[in-house]
Amino acid sequence: MRPRFQQLESPPRTLIPLILTWVCLGVLLALAFPPGEIWATAWLVPGLILLVAFSTSAFKTFCAAAVSGTAFWLCILYWLLHMPVPKILSALAWCSLSIVLGILIGLWGWFSGYWIPRKVLSISPSLTINGAKNDVPLEKTEFRHKLQLINSRDPIKLTLWAFLTATSWSAIESLRTHLLWGFPWIPLGSSQYKMIPLIQISSITGCYGVSFIIVYTSVSVLFAICKIVIKPTQLNGAMVILAPAAILLTTLCTWGYYKTAHTPTTYTSSNQLKIALIQPAIPQLVIWDPTMTPMRQKQLMDLTIEAARNKPDLIIWPEASLPEFTEDFFSALIDFVHTNNVWLIFGADEVELGYPDNKPRVYNAAFLMDPSGKISSIYRKRRLVPFGEFIPLEQQLPFLKKVIPVPGSLTPGSHPVVFRIKTTHNTNPLICFEDTFPDLARIPPDEKIDFLLNITNDGWFGESAAHWQHMITALFRAVENGVPLVRCANNGISCYISPTGKPIALLRDHRGSYYGPGILHVTLDKTLPIKPTFYRRFGDVFANACAVIGIMCGVTGILRKTTQ
Repeated sequence: MRPRFQQLESPPRTLIPLILTWVCLGVLLALAFPPGEIWATAWLVPGLILLVAFSTSAFKTFCAAAVSGTAFWLCILYWLLHMPVPKILSALAWCSLSIVLGILIGLWGWFSGYWIPRKVLSISPSLTINGAKNDVPLEKTEFRHKLQLINSRDPIKLTLWAFLTATSWSAIESLRTHLLWGFPWIPLGSSQYKMIPLIQISSITGCYGVSFIIVYTSVSVLFAICKIVIKPTQLNGAMVILAPAAILLTTLCTWGYYKTAHTPTTYTSSNQLKIALIQPAIPQLVIWDPTMTPMRQKQLMDLTIEAARNKPDLIIWPEASLPEFTEDFFSALIDFVHTNNVWLIFGADEVELGYPDNKPRVYNAAFLMDPSGKISSIYRKRRLVPFGEFIPLEQQLPFLKKVIPVPGSLTPGSHPVVFRIKTTHNTNPLICFEDTFPDLARIPPDEKIDFLLNITNDGWFGESAAHWQHMITALFRAVENGVPLVRCANNGISCYISPTGKPIALLRDHRGSYYGPGILHVTLDKTLPIKPTFYRRFGDVFANACAVIGIMCGVTGILRKTTQ
């Protein structure tokens, strides 16, 4: 019998209100990203998810965070329903991917809300009531009892708990980037892309560092509020918790402001590269229709001829802009670049023959054509889209070929390639969602790269938030490497992003739409020589450190349990 505990029990509740709370938190977090872009919710939700997930039951802790995570990803990835495939397949992709990614947030919730407080920090879920301690099944108590329990704990332990919670979030995001085929789409830190001073920390930590700051601040504020709400006289304890987060945030924003204000200026116009980005806005269904090839070619050439009137040095077409190389069209293209003395980058499939099995190798590639009409460099896409460009496990599960509408798996490229233009400018090309992978975009410190280039086709997803989510994820590559990012897309978002991560120019059509056909002229100045960023030199040191700390917490908890 536990008569004292009965005083703490809530009236009987169904599971439905609890699940709705979890779902609402996921939806609230999604509002921080396009199309919502209410960036402040990103600072609020991680702490709230931790609070509602905090429980004596490991399973319920996991479920709370996983449901919130799944709801978040369902809101974010809604654009998968726009794919031009049978609706049942797009719905299956939408739901299954959201659930898998939600499980990763569930792992974070379990690790942060159960393992760290119970197994690592020995924060026992017990309250002192009338002089006696009672173990409280937190999932059965009122919300205020969780606040009470947190309030009763040592501020130093709560500060450490907040720190470990933030490191585990960054470690999970790194895991998401590298797990299986990788999906580094919109890390939490990308929600703050408009806060230019804050995101400069990415030049050291990658975007994972911005995510760390958000979660650490969110949880610290939650713990401080618990101290003040339950016992207003405990201001000292609240200040102990808040001070490290406030100092860290203030220091990073001040340093970031200084860094952006002192970004090296440009010099001498002779070092400029005039670029024309061509956005044809060709619907995905048209791309798949071979009878529409002449229309596609005409659309591209009309825009390209118009762009040439501005005398660009380089014209860029998007990913998969050429469905096939017809002899007449290719000859006309060579004549065009020769007549206009212009370089051209375009995306197309590359077919390689001569293998012993007599099977051709097909690559999604970017081609660099010089003004003489010669193909001087070819880059082959290294990260292929699962179920879009290749079928995972197709050898082990051959039936997938009959179910998934992929005509044939492409072959991934093996290495990066530098495109050298006019002997004055070098670029590191990336195709499709490769610019969301920090490791693929990372420039070796000894390599001379003047700008990053991404050619992409997000037309699969109509005119949706996918294009904006892609862009805000990609712009962190500019900050990490300290060089501009140029993006040329089929139907948005074609843009020029500065080395500080600020979108300088975005293409709009005559209607003001970001998704329509048009031309964006960009003048790329050759920046003053600067030292490679910390991230360029050392890569994901911060993310790896977070992973090591997470592993140490796991081992500590296991050893402590074994000892007990």
